[in-house]
Amino acid sequence: MFSYKFGFVAKLLFFIFVSILIPFIILSFFLSTEIKAAVYKEKQDKLFGLAMQLDQYLEGTFEDILIQKRALSLDREQQIDVLNRELRDITDFVASGNPGVGVGYYAKDLDAVITYGPSEEFDYTVGISIDKGHEGLIVMETGEDRVQMGELVRGNIMNCMHPIVRNERVIGYIWSNETIDMVQAQFGHIMKRVIFLVLAIFVIIYFSVFIVSKIFLNGIDILKSEIEKIMDEPNHRIPQVAGELNIIGTEVNRLLNGIDSEKSHNKYILDAVVSSVIVLSNDGVITHANPAFYRLFNHLDEKVYGMQSRKIFGEAVGRIIDRGLFNNDYCDSEELNLFDKIVKVSSNAVIDGQNKRLGLILIFQDITLIRRYETELNEKERAAALGEMSLSVAHELKNPLTSVKGFTQMLQEPAVSDEKRMKYLGIMEDELNRVNLLLNDLLLYGGPSPVQKRDEDLVDIIQCLFREYRMVKPDIEFVLDFEASGNFVVPLDKNKMIQVFENLIKNSIDAMEKVDKGKLLARLERSDEQVFIVFRDNGCGINENNFSRIYNPFFTTKIKGSGFGLPICYRIIEKHGGSIHVSSIEGEYTEVSIVLNGKGAA
Repeated sequence: MFSYKFGFVAKLLFFIFVSILIPFIILSFFLSTEIKAAVYKEKQDKLFGLAMQLDQYLEGTFEDILIQKRALSLDREQQIDVLNRELRDITDFVASGNPGVGVGYYAKDLDAVITYGPSEEFDYTVGISIDKGHEGLIVMETGEDRVQMGELVRGNIMNCMHPIVRNERVIGYIWSNETIDMVQAQFGHIMKRVIFLVLAIFVIIYFSVFIVSKIFLNGIDILKSEIEKIMDEPNHRIPQVAGELNIIGTEVNRLLNGIDSEKSHNKYILDAVVSSVIVLSNDGVITHANPAFYRLFNHLDEKVYGMQSRKIFGEAVGRIIDRGLFNNDYCDSEELNLFDKIVKVSSNAVIDGQNKRLGLILIFQDITLIRRYETELNEKERAAALGEMSLSVAHELKNPLTSVKGFTQMLQEPAVSDEKRMKYLGIMEDELNRVNLLLNDLLLYGGPSPVQKRDEDLVDIIQCLFREYRMVKPDIEFVLDFEASGNFVVPLDKNKMIQVFENLIKNSIDAMEKVDKGKLLARLERSDEQVFIVFRDNGCGINENNFSRIYNPFFTTKIKGSGFGLPICYRIIEKHGGSIHVSSIEGEYTEVSIVLNGKGAA
């Protein structure tokens, strides 16, 4: 905690330092440029002002002074001397009032420095002509003010030059200059104060931000520790925090209260549901179970909360969970044997307001009693059917036996020809075969024939049958679908199971008699404890009015059928400890699902 906080504070302070310092450095650079330009501008304005004062003092021309002093006929050096004596006092006066400043006059016609004040320093320059590279020549040529910076007579200076214009003629120029060192000294003095002010502002801002950051981080630490308490104590709430961070704490508390309210609301709804319900997270962990769930599975306790659901319910329910979580394939209804109970399982997604899946809900409905009552009802119906079957058997036996008896009496007549005798004997044989077939079906259906189980491979059995029927019915497509890596070796009576499959295949072939492209699909699946066999054809289907009678002996919709096919299948599967279920839509398909016990497989 401390190292994390220290590292964060250090990074924050470094970021603040850089984010404030860099702008200040840039600001200082631009300020120095602007201040330097302002200082230079102020100096130039001052120097040009002094030059203009000297221009005003010289009311006429240099020639006017020479005429006044009657020196116009003197030679150049003497004229320069006269003008120097006349103007030296004013340039010395101006220079004395502005320490460090040098001022003077230059006469164009004489091409000479007339005065250069202070004269005690620069009197030696009087009479000197400026060089060709001097910009004073440009001033006298253009008649415009000009600033020259660089090495001149006085040294490295800023030299402001103002033309002397009389009667639209430039007669010379006046200069006013100051050394660059003095200008830069003034600039440096100003920059020192600016830098000090900038640093002072930087320090004030930096420490202000530092103090605010410390207060903010302390608030963050408080919020963090309080949120950690909430993780351990869901009913805990964040106390008030000083400053703006209190808004965060208030909002977190409001959200938690809303979540608690919604949880309570959802919990009341789930607890009120009669069916057993559990809620799973997106990784299959149990997050809630209602009281009905614990009543149904009373060997479980509330320790299931937070456990992986697949470990509790095994592979059968695990497949439903995986289909829902990974494939968004939700189960409407599937019957499973769970913990010695027959349970109908359904699943659906738990969706939030943004249509995002939060997990999966499983609903368990105990149908053990329903199936027990159905079994008892089936037994009663079977007993009633047995009585009806007895009458049917008596009727079915009476007809051929009556025929046999009649033909037997006719054969006793001496006048019966050999041809008729052979015909009567053939009819008697057909009727007796019919009786024999009926008795065989009766024995298969109601006889005590035991089931002799051995580990057999369902894939081999169905593939072998399909090969045989492909040769007999090449116009029908026979397809076996199973997982190649799956193990479908099951303990069963092979001969009896072949009889079941043959009955189902024959029924499908008869149902697809009028279909252009007949197809029979056999699909194999298995879980840890069960094997699922499904036969589905695209034949004529079964009329919904006949569903209640399809397992009744002697009930058939075929012209030559005995009505024992499905009842025999039902009995054989029942003796194997399995179940058989038929679903169909008339004109579309028929599907027969068989569930066998997969335990004991090799």
